[in-house]
Amino acid sequence: MHLILQFVNQKASLCSHMLGILPDYRSGGIGEKLKLKQKEEALKIGYDLMTWTYDPLQTRNAYLNLSKLHGVCNTYIRDCYGKMSDELNDGLPSDRFQIDWWIASDYVNNFSRIFYKNPQLLDTWHINNEGLPVLDGHFNTAQILSEPAYYVPVPNNIGELKAENLELALDWRYKTRAMFEEAFAQGYAAIELHKTSDAAVYYYLLVQKNTLKIPQ
Repeated sequence: MHLILQFVNQKASLCSHMLGILPDYRSGGIGEKLKLKQKEEALKIGYDLMTWTYDPLQTRNAYLNLSKLHGVCNTYIRDCYGKMSDELNDGLPSDRFQIDWWIASDYVNNFSRIFYKNPQLLDTWHINNEGLPVLDGHFNTAQILSEPAYYVPVPNNIGELKAENLELALDWRYKTRAMFEEAFAQGYAAIELHKTSDAAVYYYLLVQKNTLKIPQ
């Protein structure tokens, strides 16, 4: 685990790099505790922003970073680390979300969830003959987005999907990439991952970034 000092637009912030939990110790809340300790120490020395990256198709990380820690993402980085051959990344472009964690903001420290009525799906999906989720490909990158909130579906377990059908996993990568990039370009940000108990997909919640209580 490293904390790296960075300057963006002449503003100093911290980048959290290479924070991971050994497989036998996952699902115990350790990752969240480590992040909160980082936050505590960063605030002590005067920082108000921490950033890091993760694969947007890794839903375990998405839920921690967005729904629990209340990070925000409106930056999509294509093939961030180039080709990677480890078990987690092998076979897919290393696309990444950049999380912005505004650790001194009301949004993070006095979080109040807003319930958006019926967010519109940016693309629909179905289950194929193999029992695997497939995006329908209806999203049009030329469309103007104006709703308060949208959903972007992602597979609930990209690792299992990749093992079953790599071509389909790649299809999810490219189609979700298009949706996220266009939505971010039109002023939206990903703020939560909504889980479902009986479906093969989860949903990113995207809202207009300028409605959030964070620096704009």
